[in-house]
Amino acid sequence: MTRKKRERPLRGEQLNLLSKYFDVDRKLKLVTIHLHYEKASDLIDSHIGKGDHYFYDADAFQEMIDLLKVVPNGYRVAFVYDIQDYEGTTPDLLMENLRDQIDMNYYEERRQIKRKRRGAFWLLLTGIAILVAMGLIHIYHVFGEGELADVIGEVLDLAGSVFVWEAVTVAFLETSEIRGRMFIARNRIASIAFASVPSSGLKEAKQSGESLFGDGDSPETALIEETREQVVRLAEHTEEAFRRPTQALEGRHSEPKEDEEPEARDLTRKVDPNDLRLQ
Repeated sequence: MTRKKRERPLRGEQLNLLSKYFDVDRKLKLVTIHLHYEKASDLIDSHIGKGDHYFYDADAFQEMIDLLKVVPNGYRVAFVYDIQDYEGTTPDLLMENLRDQIDMNYYEERRQIKRKRRGAFWLLLTGIAILVAMGLIHIYHVFGEGELADVIGEVLDLAGSVFVWEAVTVAFLETSEIRGRMFIARNRIASIAFASVPSSGLKEAKQSGESLFGDGDSPETALIEETREQVVRLAEHTEEAFRRPTQALEGRHSEPKEDEEPEARDLTRKVDPNDLRLQ
């Protein structure tokens, strides 16, 4: 209760501060941010592309993502590009180029995720192979018994564990960071618009964040999440799965030491009544 009371004044103060620079609609929970450019060429990277299609400037594209950090959680952002001189291009064409670049970034993100998934698979496979080798070495006493065998066993155990948990890191943390960037853009950007210029007769071009960044429910995304969960579960049980049979086989093949006698119970011996007599 105390935490909620503290958070509300802080959010109110933050919104009051943002309202000095942006249009804040508290009912719709929408913040409208105007980005002002004198010329369209300031927004694009004119040396990458051809004809009317050019890449957006990397700093301008990243600026949208950075501005999302100043907006409170629960509020969405509508970006409006106010360009004084379109220099022969149109808002529709700039919107088309923006959508193309978002799509290209999406394909690159998917390619990075697939590459990391393959790397995580091979790391996990290597870790399992090392743990299996460790178990076989213990079972068949490849290096004999003594300190050397113990050291080699510990090294293999450590190496196998490192490979397994590195696979978990790559499959879970690194891919989550990649997907997080697009997730933030998809869920926090309400729309992007290129403002009209009445004097030149250019009309506004506007698209919603869902149409630009997708809804996040594609089969590929579901497959990635399922694969990640499988890798995490497999990594958690890998060491235990290979240590249990190893310990069982070690106990089966171990021989009693010379100074120890096996404990046995003679179940055929009859009970002498005198043994039960109270002393």
